[in-house]
Amino acid sequence: MTALPETPSPTPSKRNLAAFGVMLVIFLFAVDATIVSTAMPTIVANLGGLELYSWVFSIYMLTSALTTPLFGKLSDLYSQRRLMLIGIAIFIFGSTLCGLAPSMEALVLFRAIQGLGGGAIYALSFIVVGILYSPAQRAEHRPAHRLILRSCNECSRHRRRFQRDARTPLGIAGGVSVSRDRFGSH
Repeated sequence: MTALPETPSPTPSKRNLAAFGVMLVIFLFAVDATIVSTAMPTIVANLGGLELYSWVFSIYMLTSALTTPLFGKLSDLYSQRRLMLIGIAIFIFGSTLCGLAPSMEALVLFRAIQGLGGGAIYALSFIVVGILYSPAQRAEHRPAHRLILRSCNECSRHRRRFQRDARTPLGIAGGVSVSRDRFGSH
């Protein structure tokens, strides 16, 4: 078995920029659940299809759960940065399609696409943090992670405006921040 070559440690400024991008991506992933759950009554009122209500959540969780280990394994073989960018792109593409869904059936299909990207960015976020920081440093960053997850609840209160105005730019900003560093390139 051959050992992987040592990856040079990123400079603190590059590491912080990459960590900021990862935090944006985690925020994007987490806020999606709160936005969709609070918006679903309005979505059902507009699109109909009450019988598919639970599928909007179930298909996302299913596809996300399927891609999480897949992207985890792919990250052992390929560049985590590239895979993260692919995951962000799939997630934003799925989010955009969800916003344009003409029916509940289409929304369920588009949530499946979004879940593929969601599983990728969820798995890769933790992998990237593991690459960027030592175990002791990771423990210092846990409060920031919790703050991100808690702030998602606040965004759900302002869901319509956030859904329309901020999700895509945040995803792009996270992708740009992550792409500026060469962590874990194989």
